Amino acid sequence: MKIDITKTSLTLLLLSLPFNFIAISGVGNIYLSTIVVLVQFAILFSLVGKKLVSNITAIAAIAVFVITLISTVFNVLIDSELVIVQLKQTVIYFQNILSIILMTYFIKSLDVDYFFKLFLVIILISIIRVYIEEPDHIFMLSVYWEERIESKFVAGVNTFALFNGLAFTISFFYLKNKVLKLSLCIVFIIMIILTMSRGALLAVILTVFITALYDTRRETFRDLIKYTFYILLVGVLVLIFTGKMEGIIELISQRFFSFFDENITIDKFFTGRGTLISYVFTDFMDSSLFQFLFGRGNGSMDFVIPETGQKFETSHLVILDILYRNGIILTFLYIVLLGVILLKFLKNRNRDRIVLFGLFVFFQLELLVNPMIFSAQAGWIYSMFLVLFLRQNHLIIKKPIND
Repeated sequence: MKIDITKTSLTLLLLSLPFNFIAISGVGNIYLSTIVVLVQFAILFSLVGKKLVSNITAIAAIAVFVITLISTVFNVLIDSELVIVQLKQTVIYFQNILSIILMTYFIKSLDVDYFFKLFLVIILISIIRVYIEEPDHIFMLSVYWEERIESKFVAGVNTFALFNGLAFTISFFYLKNKVLKLSLCIVFIIMIILTMSRGALLAVILTVFITALYDTRRETFRDLIKYTFYILLVGVLVLIFTGKMEGIIELISQRFFSFFDENITIDKFFTGRGTLISYVFTDFMDSSLFQFLFGRGNGSMDFVIPETGQKFETSHLVILDILYRNGIILTFLYIVLLGVILLKFLKNRNRDRIVLFGLFVFFQLELLVNPMIFSAQAGWIYSMFLVLFLRQNHLIIKKPIND
């Protein structure tokens, strides 16, 4: 029996997400997913050799990593206090680059239908794991970290919510079986609410409306209204049967709708991130010319805000994180890359790519508040999707059929 290398490799790679754990502990924890990415690359390179890296996407990715590595080494020589953090984050950068290279190779024969459905299964397995490991947290609806879902195997509760948002987007815009679509959409939106992640919920809402506008058919708007009604109906029924409608509605209102309270400032609603962003940007502007151009290093964001005493390793705004870590040049190139991808979507505006556009929109909205690309457990997932967006014209896209 002939083994499909792409499907097998991709399946093993994605399975490392729901079954992730710290494989090697020490100064820097090494997760199963990191080992799988490294092993996959080593095996494929031994099988296909230079073909794995002899394409413009892989070469560009390697060049970016080399630039960040040189910048990081230079900054470590200036300030050796952060050498461990810089090293750990550089390993994560390396992992993400390998993920880009692997996905660029997979995409030559990738069946997108298989990828989407496999991803849905992966997220469902992740939900089951959270339910098994954290039965006391999953229904707490708490905003306190010690009471919220932890899901450390996917880099925390907000990233777990992000993955459920991706799964919701795939379910809503790709699946054609109405019962399956509705069932999965309800499951994923409920999980987002249970995480109490405002960023993921807002991103989902904005994504469905923006993507519906992108679609050239009115059917998407009709589906949006219909499935929104169904989800709200199921939500109300659940609240009624739990007998805790009043308390749950109050909790959800405080968490998700306090933005409209005139007594709540925007900065307070976003838990002080405005102050954090201002501090990081001001600190970056005090950089040397080299640091302004090439950043302060991959793991340089480890600081304490003097006014509050809070310790942070990220600004939670990915663009600003890239600017601080890797400088104005790579930040500009990243923005250009996103612009190129967006132009591809607008140029190829058709039904076949609507789910890809939705995923692209959702990711960019979430990355305004979620720095998941810098996490060892989940950053490599974004790299895979980034290749899907960039190489969309080379995808094998079949007409979705009833599942």
